[in-house]
Amino acid sequence: MTFTISYSGESVKSHRAATAYHEAGHAVVQYYLHLPIRKVTIRPNKEKGSLGHCESKGPSYLGEIDLGVSPAQQDRIFRNIQALLAGNVAQQRFNKRSVRKWQTSSDYRKAAELAIRVTDTVGVRLLLGWLTHHTERLVQDRWREIEAVAAALRERKTLTGDEIRDTINGLYPAIRPPRKKSRYLPRRSI
Repeated sequence: MTFTISYSGESVKSHRAATAYHEAGHAVVQYYLHLPIRKVTIRPNKEKGSLGHCESKGPSYLGEIDLGVSPAQQDRIFRNIQALLAGNVAQQRFNKRSVRKWQTSSDYRKAAELAIRVTDTVGVRLLLGWLTHHTERLVQDRWREIEAVAAALRERKTLTGDEIRDTINGLYPAIRPPRKKSRYLPRRSI
């Protein structure tokens, strides 16, 4: 599944920071919801009409799920919907003025198409509202990681899934044992 920000005639350079936060929102939420990530980029693609995109590994859930969704499939759908919504949520948190409807309409449409798989047309709006609320909380809780991934994107333009993981893990260095022996540990007798 690919999450994108669309391109219209506006200056690409002026949207680079907003795009970085948008795509970082997708990537970090995918990471924490255990959805595999292939890459994320803020390189514009006029052919596809995008300022950036986040590609996940694995199948697209849009075409493979029939009626009668299992609880495991429903969970995957909910996590994918949250990943789709996260770009807009992160971009709004970064700068509300930077969000344009044309930028996020593709993500929202894909989220609605997934939501219709688990509820009726009336329930889609409620489900998306509920999942948006949960996504907002997740973005708020993981804002530090989103900022780090957005900064890395602005510097390198494209990150692989491993580079995203390393960027996030670099914020939290492993706790190392003290170098000196503690005086509180018992000494070995010979």
